[in-house]
Amino acid sequence: MLVVGGGLAGLACVAALEGRGAAVTLVDEAPRLGGSASYAPDLAPVVEPLVERARATAAVLVGSTAVGIFDGEALIAEPSRARVIRPRALVLATGAHDPVLCVEGNDLPGVVSARALCQLASRGVIPDGPVALVGDGPWIERARAVLDGLSFESYAADDLIAVMGSSRVKGIRTRSAGRRVCVVVGVGGDAAPSFQLAQQAGASTQATNAGFSIVVDGDGRAAPSVFAAGECTGTPFEPGALIESGERAAMGALSLL
Repeated sequence: MLVVGGGLAGLACVAALEGRGAAVTLVDEAPRLGGSASYAPDLAPVVEPLVERARATAAVLVGSTAVGIFDGEALIAEPSRARVIRPRALVLATGAHDPVLCVEGNDLPGVVSARALCQLASRGVIPDGPVALVGDGPWIERARAVLDGLSFESYAADDLIAVMGSSRVKGIRTRSAGRRVCVVVGVGGDAAPSFQLAQQAGASTQATNAGFSIVVDGDGRAAPSVFAAGECTGTPFEPGALIESGERAAMGALSLL
């Protein structure tokens, strides 16, 4: 079995297969397992045991990318080579893409997702000036916790008119407060499911508020021998829901082995 994605859903899938005799390969493009949850301090008690179980249960390929799915075969680009894997069952836990602002200046250096802001903070990279948090959602809440004791202000997404600056963020212009100085803008909101690999593998998609999610049945099945779990199926970033989604996909995939 091949599991693509080492976040909560993918890790829960692998953990659910422990002791069931399935030969599992887990692929993740990040240098370490855990996905987004690995830089959310409140989730460490959940993530760390799942990572340990995954390493004991599966052949783990980190820093490796599932480039595409072609006629049931997955092309995996590893740091020093490429390989083709033809799994009897494929589980995709590919996550989601963070939202972007639809305003002038949305691509200036210093405009990042709230999730990325938390990731940077987990590596000791802290803004050296005021921060504007725009939007809502679980990563905005975590960003507020990360920035506790620092200078930040929160705004609704529809309150923002523009991000100001030339080579970097220097401030924002809002409807409620006019111009405000900041050096970083952290963006929250609905994430767009990463559906592309599943679509290559024959899965169907459905429209969501932020893009398209993978359609799965009650067993997590997206196509013959293809299963999906987590944010790519439209599951919100809520630990319990992500873990349940991964476990459901694991049991569905196990029925094929």
